[in-house]
Amino acid sequence: MNDINNKEMFPIQQSYSKEEQIKRYWKCNYTTVESQLAYWILLPKDVKSVQIEKQPIEGLDINNIGQYVSIDKTCPLLEVSVYYEHCWYEINSADWLAKKLNLMGESILHYRKINGTSTGTYADILTEKTINKDESVISRFTVLKDYDPDFSGANYFMVKASCFKEDYQERMFDMLQITNNWDLINKTNWNMAENLQPFSFKFKQNNFIFYFPVSWKMFKDSNHNNLSTQPIRFLLKHEDEGKNIGIVNIYLYTKTSKENFESIASNIETRFKNISEFECKIQKK
Repeated sequence: MNDINNKEMFPIQQSYSKEEQIKRYWKCNYTTVESQLAYWILLPKDVKSVQIEKQPIEGLDINNIGQYVSIDKTCPLLEVSVYYEHCWYEINSADWLAKKLNLMGESILHYRKINGTSTGTYADILTEKTINKDESVISRFTVLKDYDPDFSGANYFMVKASCFKEDYQERMFDMLQITNNWDLINKTNWNMAENLQPFSFKFKQNNFIFYFPVSWKMFKDSNHNNLSTQPIRFLLKHEDEGKNIGIVNIYLYTKTSKENFESIASNIETRFKNISEFECKIQKK
């Protein structure tokens, strides 16, 4: 087989003609669970469903809502899985998928970033994972997210198509077709986890504008009522039942400020070290 790290082994355009695709694939409509989780997906005609009930996946905080496998023994084995997770807060889809792949022990071979119109970045990723000590499985993943109209927050979905490494060249266009041809049946017009609200502040000749989730509250540092004080500091705070679960500090500096990146970063680090209850055991990836 050709070197799987070669870009040719990560196709982004289908080589089958339209007529060949019609002969080769069928459209699966999944409507077993809640309407906001319903999806359609194109599958090879030798791939059929084996599990369609919602199944939680331990350790990953996701649910399997569709398991499909090839039944034709004359064709290389191909497995397809559809997963989702409900999150209350906004996460970049590409970051959500990358975190899940890390937890799953997948090694990324190829990564294609897809820019959303206003909803962050998405990703199309090819991975490799060793199983049973001597066998390698190649998988292709893509991701979607959508607002949940029943529970608020967002549902994050990923499709995984997998085969053994030695069969990948024969199956790679099937895996492209599967992971790049699926969508939600009852998709909303709001592909975010939360509604956003605008923040605007005029500072000297500049007007600073950005958006933040409605569940967060904005505060201005009382020490900075005098605009001559540098820097101007704002605080975005998120509480759940009175418990602080998130803070974002926003500092506005002028071009003439004596502060530089190193001193700003050093001050931030010092603030963390001075918080007695703060302890971070997570290594940066």
